[in-house]
Amino acid sequence: MEYKDLPIFKNIDDTCIDFFNMFDEHLAQNNIKLSPDVIFLQKVNLFIDYHDIIRLNSNISKTEIQQRMAKKIPSRANKHVFSFFMPKQLHGISRTCNITESKIDPTLEPEILKKINCQKDTNFPRITEQSDYFIHKSSQGYLDHKNDKNPLHRFVLNATPHPDLYDKLDKFAQKYNCKYKFHKHLKDVNSRPDTFIIYTKDPQIAEQQKELIEIIKPYARTQGDELLNGNQLAQGLFTANEPTRNDIEKLITKLEPILPHVADHLKNELQSNTDQHPLSLGEFYAYFNLGKSFSMAQKEGFQFGEKAQEDNSEILNINEEEILQPENNIDRSFKEEKRTFFKKVAQRDNLEYKEDIRSPLYSIELEDKQKQTCTSIKIDKNNNLSMGASNSDGENIIPDQKRFNDIADLALQNNQIINFGNIKTPEFK
Repeated sequence: MEYKDLPIFKNIDDTCIDFFNMFDEHLAQNNIKLSPDVIFLQKVNLFIDYHDIIRLNSNISKTEIQQRMAKKIPSRANKHVFSFFMPKQLHGISRTCNITESKIDPTLEPEILKKINCQKDTNFPRITEQSDYFIHKSSQGYLDHKNDKNPLHRFVLNATPHPDLYDKLDKFAQKYNCKYKFHKHLKDVNSRPDTFIIYTKDPQIAEQQKELIEIIKPYARTQGDELLNGNQLAQGLFTANEPTRNDIEKLITKLEPILPHVADHLKNELQSNTDQHPLSLGEFYAYFNLGKSFSMAQKEGFQFGEKAQEDNSEILNINEEEILQPENNIDRSFKEEKRTFFKKVAQRDNLEYKEDIRSPLYSIELEDKQKQTCTSIKIDKNNNLSMGASNSDGENIIPDQKRFNDIADLALQNNQIINFGNIKTPEFK
């Protein structure tokens, strides 16, 4: 296992890992003893320090980065100077990307800027909040029902800004009593995939999904979808319920035995914020991935300071499905048989099994670390199946013959026939 295998460090680079090694050397040279959970969290803080230095100083030299990080290491090695991370910072780092497709048409920029700052009359959604990065627009219906106990639902659009899209989202928000937010500065839209985020308590979720699938079609981007959480409805469109207080309390229970500092911090967050949804989905996943990463590291014997526990049965395994409740209107029972089948396949062939349990599809990845390939399989409730594979460089390749044999075995097990769609690639056919 390496740092990059842990969800919290997914986009880590070698320079940052060098600073982790310097931190370990500092502890050893000064005979500083920290518990494994504190070492892990202080490395998370160094990870944030490193990204903040780069983000706030675009033209900074490598030498200056090293000098600034060298000053951070002694304070991070002092357990009495335990400055806690901000989940928003971790969430921001996990969303950072460089989208090179679908650049904004320069001739449309003046009109888009007018749409961003336009304050329409009260019959339309109006600007109700601004931060350094986002502008929020709310319909009157959303404001009137803000404190209703209906679950808060979100839609995320990974879309290229266009004047017409702002108008369509204004009308959508007015129709379904929504709030939506978008980037304040156009320079930011290609560095994150969540260009537009819609919040709604309207129970007509199916109708909203159908309408948004049509709205996003002309503007959807493909790059960055892999960084978004929730169920994918279409290219560039994701949906999820916002985490509830109950979801957060369940996560705290899971975190307490392994990361007590994180659990205490989250308890304080919950106590100081009486909102029905104290954390955004991204902030929730920042906490979740901390627990999952440390649990994975301990389970695999990847050391943070002291040797990992010998008895792996005592090491808590953070399971997303136990914490986040699936959306109520989606039938997932069809996944059970397929999950059992492919978990056995993964065990047989020594593959890493990863499942997106919140997707309405049965959606998995089977990673072969020896061959450095990854096969993705998606199956809907009507047994429509798609399969693809990629190598370590992210290039598309033909899936291993074994995976075709597995699909045939699954069909045989259920007395089903396989019909092939229009396969254009000769090698695949």
